[in-house]
Amino acid sequence: MTKNNPVHSKLLDETIALTAECGLEKLSLRAIASRSGCSTGAIFQSFGSKSGLLGKALARAREHDKRFHGDLEKDMSGYLSGHAAFSDLLTWYIGTRAGQEVARFLSEVFFKANQIEMCGDHMREWHAMRTLFWTSILDRLNVGPDLASIVSSYTIMEEVYAQTLIDRPRYRLLLGETVRALTAVAFGQDIGKLRKRSLSERLDTQPLSFHGKAKSDANDNAVREQLLEQAVLTIVKSGTSAATQRELARKAGVSASMVAYHFGNMKAFVNEAIWRALMKGIPVDLDPDNKNGSMPSSLDEWFTMIDEHVRSEAGEVPAGFYTGFSRISGEACLLARFQPQITELVGHLRALEGWGTFRVSSHLKEAGYRIGRDHAAAFGVWVKAEAMLRQNDVITAHRDVSRIADAARLIFPTARTATE
Repeated sequence: MTKNNPVHSKLLDETIALTAECGLEKLSLRAIASRSGCSTGAIFQSFGSKSGLLGKALARAREHDKRFHGDLEKDMSGYLSGHAAFSDLLTWYIGTRAGQEVARFLSEVFFKANQIEMCGDHMREWHAMRTLFWTSILDRLNVGPDLASIVSSYTIMEEVYAQTLIDRPRYRLLLGETVRALTAVAFGQDIGKLRKRSLSERLDTQPLSFHGKAKSDANDNAVREQLLEQAVLTIVKSGTSAATQRELARKAGVSASMVAYHFGNMKAFVNEAIWRALMKGIPVDLDPDNKNGSMPSSLDEWFTMIDEHVRSEAGEVPAGFYTGFSRISGEACLLARFQPQITELVGHLRALEGWGTFRVSSHLKEAGYRIGRDHAAAFGVWVKAEAMLRQNDVITAHRDVSRIADAARLIFPTARTATE
């Protein structure tokens, strides 16, 4: 079957559509074949394997996405005039991507890259294309390429939040605020005039109150903790979608009904399990519950600390905290499209973005830095994307403090521009 064969093209398009609809884990060759009007044998004849099909579908999705960006660049020619217009465009872009099949497919691939062979080359070219697009847009506004690099990374993480939360008015307000903060310094905006009291400052910074009720009996609590421990191990190893009631109960050696007994319902159990997986190994400086952790006292010390958190796994060197945190956060966003019961958790995670940065920055002694909650949120979203880009080998910086420092200095206002 040749690539110009209509069935060949249909198979690729249906692979993209079904992945966007149900996720990579539930992608079925039988369903793809049925929707394409052929047999599963035709898939193996044309692509060799499921992995081969996904690789070709990824290449096709990249081409679709390249055309989308090319058309958008032409549409925007002559219409952008400054910071407000660019911020509106970026906010619209993220909202629009939330509803695109191709964008959702690419998000699935990016956050689950270990499930597709030879994924790295595709992701590098895709990221380079997006960066070139934003560079071209910003060149017309006389803004340097450094912001384009930051924007192309930031949107990778923000898009998956938007896929779950875009219909919520509070998220739309928060998105607009974060986008303005992300781009204000590069456009030379007076932060003091832009910022009144940011929405992000009024959001909760404490963990969710989960609905599972602890039992007074010690044996009951032991089973409850055993279930959660198995769930956390499964999520960390195999992803959020692997945390099913039946499978986790089997691993814990109890009946599935015990989940309802100890947590009230599956919703409460999944929310608490994902939260615990996210918080597993959290450094004291990023922990919302820790009020007494030691803090870096200088920018250099702080940037070095962040670089350690976002490092990728290399040989015997383990990945930094943000690598696992970012992957699980992204997977939770993707899973929420199919399991709405975790939408509140995703909304809470987005509200928490930048909280650790905001907390640490308030302890810095160096003059010239006044970091608002909105700028901290923008940096927090970017940092998670940076961790995933390093882990997926999209960028080669396993350790590079200068990347962290450059991004921070472009996103954060100084005392000279932030008179609050």
